Amino acid sequence: MRILLTGITGLLGTRLAARLLDGGDEVVAVTRRPEAVPARAGLTVVDGDPTCPGPWQYRVAGCDAVVHLACAGRDPAALTGAGLADLRERRLDSLFQVMMAMESAPGSPRRLVLLTNRLALGAHPDGLPGALASLARTHEAQALRHAETSGLSVLLLRAGLVIDERAGVPAIPSEVDGARGLAWIHADDLVVALANAVRSDRTGVLDAVAPERPVLADLRARQGDVDGRPPTGETLALLGWPTRPESEPTIEVLGVAFRHERLDVAKSPPAPVRDSRPDAAGASSGPAEHGPGHGRGRLVVLPAEGLLIEGDRPVAGALELLERLDSCGLRVVLATSRGGRAALELADSLSVRTPVIAADGAAILDPLRREVVRTEVLAAEQVAAIAMAVRTTASDALLVVERGLQAFTDGGRPLPDSLSPLVEIDDRVDTAALLARPATRLLVHAPPRRLRRALEVVRDTWWRERRIAMNDHGPDLVAMTAPTADRGVALQRLELGMDVPRRSSLVVAADARDRGMLEFAGIGFRLPLFPDTDPTGRVRTLASGEPGLVAETLVRAHLEAGMRATTPRA
Repeated sequence: MRILLTGITGLLGTRLAARLLDGGDEVVAVTRRPEAVPARAGLTVVDGDPTCPGPWQYRVAGCDAVVHLACAGRDPAALTGAGLADLRERRLDSLFQVMMAMESAPGSPRRLVLLTNRLALGAHPDGLPGALASLARTHEAQALRHAETSGLSVLLLRAGLVIDERAGVPAIPSEVDGARGLAWIHADDLVVALANAVRSDRTGVLDAVAPERPVLADLRARQGDVDGRPPTGETLALLGWPTRPESEPTIEVLGVAFRHERLDVAKSPPAPVRDSRPDAAGASSGPAEHGPGHGRGRLVVLPAEGLLIEGDRPVAGALELLERLDSCGLRVVLATSRGGRAALELADSLSVRTPVIAADGAAILDPLRREVVRTEVLAAEQVAAIAMAVRTTASDALLVVERGLQAFTDGGRPLPDSLSPLVEIDDRVDTAALLARPATRLLVHAPPRRLRRALEVVRDTWWRERRIAMNDHGPDLVAMTAPTADRGVALQRLELGMDVPRRSSLVVAADARDRGMLEFAGIGFRLPLFPDTDPTGRVRTLASGEPGLVAETLVRAHLEAGMRATTPRA
């Protein structure tokens, strides 16, 4: 079988991949840390973040099943409010993106195995345990709801406390009642269950716990011979759950012969010191700090066009707006339709040194290093096919291909007024050279009537199948990008790369291109002329786009959010 696996660098993912490969299966591993995965025959490592849409989603095609372990757990030991919100977003977003890939990619698998935990069984006291239990129930409900609507075959393994002496046995704080029962499973047996689940036709939920139900005092007594590890928030919550499975069948129906039926941990060599960076399963060994006041800052994403610039010049008050935000510790991220060097020059004119979301979301640029941080690309074959389709209908169409910081065209005439602000042409080449390589963005300019006719073919052939994204820049100009090129997706990547809590950013929207950012904003604002309505009520409308008013509104929202995050509940 060919299995797509997320979370390969985690405790369970590493062993599951080895077991599958030893059994002759092929594994396609999606991870944010491909450099951490040793090469091995039968293993294909794909660079991708399962919480965000991306090219990794196309790799589900040709696979027989998906095992989703990424974001299954989270250390630090104590999850704060912001840390819990981050865990919730990552866990639910990653499941959504995996299931969307399985539903949409041609030839994609119909079998999904998902790891969850026994916190989903029922109500739990208030505080962190209750919040984690609510997350577990939501996680399961999302998977089962997708299964009903899409016809996917989904099996959830609801694990107890995972014991593994090689990584250290969870230490039990003295304040936890030792008479409580313990529902547990050894990591080796859980890996066997996951591997068997891939080939099983079982659906629904199975209880993944070992037959023995000791009390916590038994585990505490046996910790003297092993290296303990600090308990995570979810470990502490799991310690209080009932000793017996509820109504769900147990994993014995998968043919699991328990190697560890009894809680008998033995002294093992100390576990290697882990990197403090988050791994693909969302775990890290060091404490994480979240929210304002912990040195990680908050991002403010501002649309350059429509708020900060007019033509090639900053609007009156734009520089003062940026200085005001900077003085409050806010980090400004520009979102612009300009690409390449034009976007970097825009950042220079506004004295912005933080990353820029450029080219309609297709690129993230670093103004300090003058380089591309990340770019979404159209394959060369797509660029050539689209160009041929356009010029078959509009032979005089002007094509501009962006590649990172550079832009090329095969036309000899000056750039039209609608196109010249977006790009700076580095070279004029022949058509074969223009279309021979992947592109960050393909810009097409033609008289409006001929452009509309040409785009009918493009929409029917590529856009409706979600193989490209399109952005109108006027009646005579359209930009085409990879389907993952979106300002909202770019914002998610920036929050991850800049180590800020997910959905903590302040976002100002000027037009429809900013819609995706509003969806992922912590707090969203729209300028008065923004075309959309907001049925959720989460997005506020600014009274005007006057820079001074915008600055005061954003600073006030930032301070209010900080107070909510740090004020104890009564």
